[in-house]
Amino acid sequence: MARRKPEPPAGRRDSDAPAASGDTPKERSISAKIGHDTAERAMNAFYSAPHGLPRWRDYLEQALAEYTERLEREHNNGDPFPQRPTDTLTPGRKVGISPRRAG
Repeated sequence: MARRKPEPPAGRRDSDAPAASGDTPKERSISAKIGHDTAERAMNAFYSAPHGLPRWRDYLEQALAEYTERLEREHNNGDPFPQRPTDTLTPGRKVGISPRRAG
């Protein structure tokens, strides 16, 4: 099944623009802190399990792509989610249930 490409946001930055060839978008650097246990498990899996990926970066990119596809399948009929309104995620308080409100 062919996937439709999401529409580009109105105010996108040059860093998100397609490469000069027009075929492939530029790569984008992202940064995230994850828990120590998750990082250790992921690194152990990368070095121990046969997955055919030569670089840690490839492993992380595939994991992120597979999880995103799962969310699209489960929550958006397999289609990409709508484009977010800005280039970056909004900073602020963490989303979810706080320990004080859980009770």
